Amino acid sequence: MNCHQSQNRSHHPFRPSMNRAVQSILEASFNANKKLKAEHKLQLACQLGLPPRQVAIWYQNRRARQKLEVKEHQYNNIQQELNNVLAENIRLEKEFPGKELRTYLNGPVHVLEKNTKNQGLLAEPMKPNHGTNCGL
Repeated sequence: MNCHQSQNRSHHPFRPSMNRAVQSILEASFNANKKLKAEHKLQLACQLGLPPRQVAIWYQNRRARQKLEVKEHQYNNIQQELNNVLAENIRLEKEFPGKELRTYLNGPVHVLEKNTKNQGLLAEPMKPNHGTNCGL
């Protein structure tokens, strides 16, 4: 019998949420190591009185949440860059009324590409296929 079975837990479909102490221990463990090894999973499960499967699922959900947070952060950075470029565009339109701005700039897309290329946020530009069958 393993450690989480020794506690008299009912197999009721309703599972109360984890308390803050359990969450903080899991969070600290996650911050130390993003991937969960089998022996560490069993150790955490015994320490917290949880089934090993629940610990594994918590880790999986936490990795997914972190991935989403990273994407949101990248999106916010790109949005800020876009706002900066649009503000610059408005400033230049006021400075050079009636003139085509592309004469003075390469355009906001190129500025965005230049500012975000090193961050890996934009895909590589597509090459034209010139009538070939989808580049095959």
